[in-house]
Amino acid sequence: MDIKQFVKVRKMKGLSQPQFARKVGYSHGYIAALEAGHRPFTKRLQRKFLDALGIDEEEAEVLANLYDEIRGDDKE
Repeated sequence: MDIKQFVKVRKMKGLSQPQFARKVGYSHGYIAALEAGHRPFTKRLQRKFLDALGIDEEEAEVLANLYDEIRGDDKE
């Protein structure tokens, strides 16, 4: 999962960047930089973020795909 997919998951969970930052214990600035591609989205961060949302990678992929379907961004 890349950061673009994760942003879709965060949005599907109804969380803004500041809300999500508080939930995972990072600053809003760090989350914004991460989502903008200015910081690396490591496997460790991915696991921590998914744990904070209470979902696994498979569920995250479903949510990201659903986001694309709702928004009409499905490229297939």
